[in-house]
Amino acid sequence: VEEMLGYRPQELVGRVHLYDLHPEEGREAFRTATMRIFGGKEPFRDMANPMVTKSGETIWTSTDGIPILGPGGELRGYQGTDTDVSARKAVEDELRLQSELQRLLVEISTTFINLPVSEVDQAITVSLERLGRLFGADRAYLFEYDFGRQSCTNTHEWCAEGIEPQIASLKELPLK
Repeated sequence: VEEMLGYRPQELVGRVHLYDLHPEEGREAFRTATMRIFGGKEPFRDMANPMVTKSGETIWTSTDGIPILGPGGELRGYQGTDTDVSARKAVEDELRLQSELQRLLVEISTTFINLPVSEVDQAITVSLERLGRLFGADRAYLFEYDFGRQSCTNTHEWCAEGIEPQIASLKELPLK
Protein backbone atom coordinates (compact mmCIF):
# COMPACT_ATOMS: atom_id res chain seq x y z
CA VAL A 1 0.00 0.00 0.00
CA GLU A 2 2.72 2.43 0.97
CA GLU A 3 4.80 1.79 -2.14
CA MET A 4 1.85 2.07 -4.53
CA LEU A 5 -0.38 4.71 -2.91
CA GLY A 6 1.89 6.41 -0.39
CA TYR A 7 -0.29 5.49 2.60
CA ARG A 8 0.79 3.33 5.52
CA PRO A 9 -1.62 0.41 6.15
CA GLN A 10 -2.81 1.90 9.45
CA GLU A 11 -3.94 5.04 7.57
CA LEU A 12 -6.37 2.98 5.48
CA VAL A 13 -7.42 -0.26 7.16
CA GLY A 14 -10.78 0.22 8.86
CA ARG A 15 -10.81 3.96 8.02
CA VAL A 16 -11.06 4.33 4.27
CA HIS A 17 -13.28 2.56 1.77
CA LEU A 18 -12.16 1.62 -1.72
CA TYR A 19 -14.37 4.32 -3.25
CA ASP A 20 -12.84 7.02 -1.01
CA LEU A 21 -9.62 6.72 -3.02
CA HIS A 22 -11.42 7.18 -6.35
CA PRO A 23 -10.92 10.58 -8.04
CA GLU A 24 -13.63 13.02 -6.99
CA GLU A 25 -15.05 13.17 -10.50
CA GLY A 26 -17.06 9.97 -10.86
CA ARG A 27 -16.63 8.97 -7.20
CA GLU A 28 -20.35 8.76 -6.44
CA ALA A 29 -21.06 6.55 -9.48
CA PHE A 30 -18.10 4.34 -8.52
CA ARG A 31 -19.35 4.17 -4.91
CA THR A 32 -22.81 3.10 -6.11
CA ALA A 33 -21.33 0.40 -8.37
CA THR A 34 -19.03 -0.78 -5.57
CA MET A 35 -21.88 -1.00 -3.07
CA ARG A 36 -23.88 -3.07 -5.58
CA ILE A 37 -20.95 -5.50 -5.82
CA PHE A 38 -20.54 -5.58 -2.04
CA GLY A 39 -24.29 -6.20 -1.63
CA GLY A 40 -23.86 -9.48 -3.49
CA LYS A 41 -21.32 -10.67 -0.89
CA GLU A 42 -19.41 -12.34 -3.71
CA PRO A 43 -15.72 -12.30 -4.56
CA PHE A 44 -14.68 -10.10 -7.47
CA ARG A 45 -11.61 -9.99 -9.72
CA ASP A 46 -9.90 -7.50 -11.98
CA MET A 47 -12.06 -4.49 -11.17
CA ALA A 48 -10.21 -1.70 -12.98
CA ASN A 49 -10.42 1.58 -11.15
CA PRO A 50 -8.44 4.80 -10.79
CA MET A 51 -7.09 5.70 -7.35
CA VAL A 52 -5.67 8.94 -6.03
CA THR A 53 -2.38 8.48 -4.22
CA LYS A 54 -1.45 10.35 -1.07
CA SER A 55 0.59 12.76 -3.22
CA GLY A 56 -2.47 13.46 -5.42
CA GLU A 57 -1.39 11.47 -8.48
CA THR A 58 -4.01 9.28 -10.14
CA ILE A 59 -2.99 5.71 -10.91
CA TRP A 60 -4.97 2.81 -12.36
CA THR A 61 -5.37 -0.36 -10.31
CA SER A 62 -6.89 -3.77 -10.72
CA THR A 63 -8.71 -4.77 -7.54
CA ASP A 64 -9.56 -8.28 -6.35
CA GLY A 65 -11.67 -8.81 -3.24
CA ILE A 66 -13.19 -11.53 -1.14
CA PRO A 67 -16.00 -10.93 1.36
CA ILE A 68 -15.48 -11.29 5.09
CA LEU A 69 -18.72 -12.65 6.54
CA GLY A 70 -19.84 -12.85 10.15
CA PRO A 71 -21.25 -15.98 11.77
CA GLY A 72 -24.77 -15.06 10.60
CA GLY A 73 -23.67 -14.39 7.03
CA GLU A 74 -23.64 -10.62 7.47
CA LEU A 75 -20.99 -8.74 5.50
CA ARG A 76 -18.28 -7.38 7.75
CA GLY A 77 -16.09 -6.11 4.95
CA TYR A 78 -13.85 -7.16 2.11
CA GLN A 79 -10.25 -8.19 2.06
CA GLY A 80 -8.51 -7.52 -1.18
CA THR A 81 -5.50 -6.62 -3.20
CA ASP A 82 -4.78 -3.86 -5.65
CA THR A 83 -2.26 -4.10 -8.47
CA ASP A 84 -0.95 -1.00 -10.21
CA VAL A 85 -1.89 -1.42 -13.86
CA SER A 86 -1.19 2.18 -14.92
CA ALA A 87 1.39 1.17 -17.53
CA ARG A 88 -0.95 -1.44 -19.01
CA LYS A 89 -3.83 1.07 -19.03
CA ALA A 90 -1.66 3.63 -20.85
CA VAL A 91 -0.77 1.05 -23.52
CA GLU A 92 -4.44 0.02 -23.87
CA ASP A 93 -5.48 3.67 -24.21
CA GLU A 94 -2.79 4.28 -26.84
CA LEU A 95 -3.86 1.20 -28.80
CA ARG A 96 -7.51 2.28 -28.59
CA LEU A 97 -6.59 5.76 -29.86
CA GLN A 98 -4.55 4.27 -32.72
CA SER A 99 -7.44 2.04 -33.68
CA GLU A 100 -9.92 4.92 -33.56
CA LEU A 101 -7.54 7.06 -35.64
CA GLN A 102 -7.16 4.36 -38.29
CA ARG A 103 -10.94 3.91 -38.46
CA LEU A 104 -11.47 7.67 -38.71
CA LEU A 105 -8.83 8.09 -41.43
CA VAL A 106 -10.50 5.37 -43.49
CA GLU A 107 -13.88 7.09 -43.05
CA ILE A 108 -12.42 10.48 -43.97
CA SER A 109 -10.63 9.05 -47.01
CA THR A 110 -13.83 7.37 -48.16
CA THR A 111 -15.70 10.67 -47.83
CA PHE A 112 -13.49 12.31 -50.47
CA ILE A 113 -13.96 9.59 -53.10
CA ASN A 114 -16.26 10.95 -55.82
CA LEU A 115 -17.00 14.07 -53.74
CA PRO A 116 -18.04 17.02 -55.91
CA VAL A 117 -15.42 19.80 -55.92
CA SER A 118 -18.03 22.22 -54.56
CA GLU A 119 -18.23 20.16 -51.34
CA VAL A 120 -14.50 19.63 -50.71
CA ASP A 121 -13.96 22.70 -48.50
CA GLN A 122 -16.83 21.77 -46.19
CA ALA A 123 -15.65 18.13 -46.05
CA ILE A 124 -12.15 19.29 -45.08
CA THR A 125 -13.55 21.39 -42.23
CA VAL A 126 -15.70 18.49 -41.00
CA SER A 127 -12.66 16.20 -41.18
CA LEU A 128 -10.59 18.66 -39.15
CA GLU A 129 -13.35 18.76 -36.54
CA ARG A 130 -13.51 14.98 -36.29
CA LEU A 131 -9.72 14.72 -35.93
CA GLY A 132 -9.61 17.58 -33.43
CA ARG A 133 -12.29 16.02 -31.26
CA LEU A 134 -10.58 12.61 -31.37
CA PHE A 135 -7.41 14.13 -29.95
CA GLY A 136 -9.19 16.45 -27.51
CA ALA A 137 -7.87 19.54 -29.33
CA ASP A 138 -9.53 22.93 -29.24
CA ARG A 139 -8.60 23.67 -32.86
CA ALA A 140 -7.24 22.00 -35.99
CA TYR A 141 -5.61 23.61 -39.02
CA LEU A 142 -4.73 22.75 -42.59
CA PHE A 143 -1.87 24.71 -44.13
CA GLU A 144 -0.85 24.99 -47.76
CA TYR A 145 2.92 25.23 -48.24
CA ASP A 146 4.50 27.25 -51.05
CA PHE A 147 8.14 26.16 -51.05
CA GLY A 148 8.96 28.43 -54.00
CA ARG A 149 7.91 31.48 -51.97
CA GLN A 150 9.06 29.90 -48.69
CA SER A 151 5.69 30.53 -47.04
CA CYS A 152 2.58 28.76 -45.79
CA THR A 153 -1.07 29.76 -45.53
CA ASN A 154 -3.83 28.44 -43.31
CA THR A 155 -6.54 27.33 -45.74
CA HIS A 156 -8.95 25.55 -43.39
CA GLU A 157 -9.58 25.72 -39.64
CA TRP A 158 -11.89 24.11 -37.13
CA CYS A 159 -12.32 25.63 -33.66
CA ALA A 160 -14.16 24.21 -30.68
CA GLU A 161 -16.92 26.28 -29.15
CA GLY A 162 -15.54 29.40 -27.47
CA ILE A 163 -12.20 29.30 -29.33
CA GLU A 164 -11.29 32.35 -31.43
CA PRO A 165 -10.46 31.49 -35.07
CA GLN A 166 -6.96 32.43 -36.26
CA ILE A 167 -7.29 31.62 -39.97
CA ALA A 168 -7.35 35.29 -41.05
CA SER A 169 -4.02 36.02 -39.38
CA LEU A 170 -2.24 32.89 -40.61
CA LYS A 171 -1.65 33.87 -44.22
CA GLU A 172 1.66 33.77 -46.13
CA LEU A 173 3.71 33.00 -43.05
CA PRO A 174 7.46 32.72 -43.71
CA LEU A 175 8.88 29.20 -43.37
CA LYS A 176 12.14 30.52 -41.92
